[in-house]
Amino acid sequence: MNIEIYPRFKEYEILLELYPPQLANKYLPEWYKKQKIYNREKIPGIKDAKNCPAIQDFLTSGVVIPSWSNVYLEKRGEDLHWHITVGDSEKYSKETHSLLEFQSDQQMTGMNLNVMNGVGALKLISPYYFKTPPGYSLQFIDPFYHHRRDVRAMTGISDTDIWHQTNIVFEFMENINVYETKDLIIKAGDPLVIVQPFKREKLKLEVNKFSEEFHTEQENNGTLLHSVGGDWIKYKGDKKSK
Repeated sequence: MNIEIYPRFKEYEILLELYPPQLANKYLPEWYKKQKIYNREKIPGIKDAKNCPAIQDFLTSGVVIPSWSNVYLEKRGEDLHWHITVGDSEKYSKETHSLLEFQSDQQMTGMNLNVMNGVGALKLISPYYFKTPPGYSLQFIDPFYHHRRDVRAMTGISDTDIWHQTNIVFEFMENINVYETKDLIIKAGDPLVIVQPFKREKLKLEVNKFSEEFHTEQENNGTLLHSVGGDWIKYKGDKKSK
């Protein structure tokens, strides 16, 4: 399927040039790239993220949207100030280009999120539009499990086949209200979110009793996986070819 990204205004084209979105498998975190792949037959009992299909498929799927600017937070007592520095450019007048807003804490009542009392959560106004084919939506999620230790994007879904603007809301990783002084930064070019496409379909759920036939099928899957040394990519390719 095809994900299309457009700048919202002509002035935003340069942001896509400076910090282009990329397929996630081209933008892997350093810790993942440095991990070794162990042969389970030669070194039994040793496992790593590259041998875990759930982690591997998550990290290599979707599209990484990098931050289009440095974003600073300064907390001084009861005052909280956010600053998105690209907005200082003469190209982006505050009267016509709203790049940063707040999601009020009233909207998050009862959600038990780490937001600033009386202010709420940071909301970055995306300079991009997203378009997907009919019937497909995009899920926006925080990248790479623990890329940041200070703020994280709140997961959300947008029906980008019929509505193309999506803004990104962040919560703090800890209770920022207990700090008298606190400084945080999101750096331009760092992974901001990952977008994952999926097809909207009516969901049906079946909870089954034990099936000997299904159990045998999964045992055979295990045989194939172990026959190729636990190599998930090789297993998946062989499975799909059959």
